Amino acid sequence: MNRDEVTRKTTAMLDLMEAGGDLQAATKESFHHMGLADEVLGDHKEVKLSLMMTTDPLRGYSDDLYRAHVRELLARALAGEDMRPGTYAEMLGSLSNASLKSPLHSSGLFVMEHCFEMCFQGTKLTRSKLGGEAYPGELDENIREARHMLRQDWRK
Repeated sequence: MNRDEVTRKTTAMLDLMEAGGDLQAATKESFHHMGLADEVLGDHKEVKLSLMMTTDPLRGYSDDLYRAHVRELLARALAGEDMRPGTYAEMLGSLSNASLKSPLHSSGLFVMEHCFEMCFQGTKLTRSKLGGEAYPGELDENIREARHMLRQDWRK
């Protein structure tokens, strides 16, 4: 781990403490997630475990959501794709958090449903009658924007 990584991780922990978070719980969750990431990565030891670090939108959610996050990042790493854009799991966590503060509009709900389907493939989802594209390509546009907003520049 280089000096920049240590500084970034220490800053994140201090920010969490200032926000009234429980440092012990955050540390426990981070180590738990590292174990889950190691399981998902399996024999792909060429992929850095540090790329799978928990981000704010994933904190407090299920192990299954975190595994979906790691699977997407692993697929990107193996394909040589950009690791920085937000994952479907990060989008789902962010939208879920937002929906607790204010109801989502129909396009936000549609993005959330799509992210759920991408994270939990094979799960039957009853689609909302409110969700859908207002115009062709709206979903892709919203996904691109959300990925950019959730971009993690440290994840290279």
